Amino acid sequence: MPQHSTFKGICLALGLAASLFIGSSSVSAAEEPKFIADIPLMPDTSLDTLRSISFDSADGRVFVLFVQVAANEESIRAFYSDTLTALGWEVDGQVYVRRGEMLKLKAAPQAGDNVWKVTLSPRPLS
Repeated sequence: MPQHSTFKGICLALGLAASLFIGSSSVSAAEEPKFIADIPLMPDTSLDTLRSISFDSADGRVFVLFVQVAANEESIRAFYSDTLTALGWEVDGQVYVRRGEMLKLKAAPQAGDNVWKVTLSPRPLS
């Protein structure tokens, strides 16, 4: 069974790498949001492919995406609130939850850039 888990993790990593490569360009405001592993990226977002990672854990998938966004915090939070709730996510305090997963948004400014960390991970059991 460990070989299957390793193979699945490698496939997931390769899929993320391909998605990051394809989705690394900015999206115009008139376009629909792009998605990486069903995580929406707001328009005019640049994905930091060097810092973003994904892997498969025993409890589920984990994605940590670092995105540079031109919008202000209010617009970013409004986009994710609207988009994620439309996709079936529910707000639970400071995180979004759906099925066995949770998604967190956190400002992670770097060198004066408006960078945000978007983390998708398994939801802890209560």
